[in-house]
Amino acid sequence: MEESPSPKNFGTWAGGMEQSLIVHDLPAILERWKIFKLARCAASNQLFDIMETPLIPSVISNCSTENYPEKGYRTPEKDRGSGMHPTRRTILSGYTNESTKNIAGETSIVTSFSELNIEEPPRTSIPSSSGEALTAFAQLLMVCRQSAPATLADVFSAYCKLDSIVKLGEGTYGEAYRAGSTVCKVVPFDGDSLVNGETQKKSEEVLEEALLCLTLNNLRTDQGDKGKDHSCDGFIETKDFWVCKGPYDPSLISAWEDWDSKHESENDHPKDFSNDQHYIIFVQADGGRDLEKFALLDYNEARSLLLQVTASLAVAESACEFEHRDLHWGNILLARDEMSNKDHTMSITLQGKRIRARTFGLTISIIDFTLSRINTGECHSLS
Repeated sequence: MEESPSPKNFGTWAGGMEQSLIVHDLPAILERWKIFKLARCAASNQLFDIMETPLIPSVISNCSTENYPEKGYRTPEKDRGSGMHPTRRTILSGYTNESTKNIAGETSIVTSFSELNIEEPPRTSIPSSSGEALTAFAQLLMVCRQSAPATLADVFSAYCKLDSIVKLGEGTYGEAYRAGSTVCKVVPFDGDSLVNGETQKKSEEVLEEALLCLTLNNLRTDQGDKGKDHSCDGFIETKDFWVCKGPYDPSLISAWEDWDSKHESENDHPKDFSNDQHYIIFVQADGGRDLEKFALLDYNEARSLLLQVTASLAVAESACEFEHRDLHWGNILLARDEMSNKDHTMSITLQGKRIRARTFGLTISIIDFTLSRINTGECHSLS
């Protein structure tokens, strides 16, 4: 279990411009995940079709080409190995490698998982736990639409200049950094070393959190069908996921040390991570300031806060039996819009009924789904 970021240590998450959204095929991903969970329970049987990753030539890839000496290979949707970014995603000019500007158009993400195949590692040659971790890692790469891990510098350079990165806060298992108008949560996983005295998260745990974030994204009013039975905007918007590998980047170390000099970090210094350490990056919107440090001005803001939180939880619980399980005041972010001429209202849909209410200029975002759970149907849950 992971401890959420301490509310005492988190600073301001200022609002900013929105980045381009990455469209994920949520129903297909969740269906694939349910099949994967079922298959793991039947260890004595050969895994049935889950997904396939047909290999096609890649423009650039840092995958091993030992078995393919002529060319690198990538998954059909895109190649997001080191130094590469998808062309349909907004990349700030000047912040990324020149090679990323010449990538050819990509095909759409795989949506038919019945055509795909992943074989279970033989138990006689690979321990059960290792086999599960490898399978989950492959699944995680697919959800992130990568054929191989990127580097931390490659990812952060897509959002800002590396010397502008600022650390915002920390938790037992990870660090939060502002990168341009986004917040990037960096979590090491699958490593042998302890993180602040705790065992690192496994690929399967990281994958489940990523899928849960996609589920909550799908509840947003600007996502999916306009006539859906459940919608709300009370959960932080997750813009993208990245799997990275390598040492902690010097730009992040500098930002970490700057924060440490002001706030006295309780975490281990990230320079201690090995050169083959894996990380997952959750790229999220800036949601504002956490409730512990946010000063409510009056009764109207107080009731707006309570209404938005409870309404969002009600929608998510009804839609997918969501439980946050760690909803303290450090995991609620608030932003205030002081423009008096705007229509300060919110809209949710609960069991097909649309509800509108005044917000008095306050917008809330619930964050940190490390301990959360949802029900994906047929008695299978992500938690």
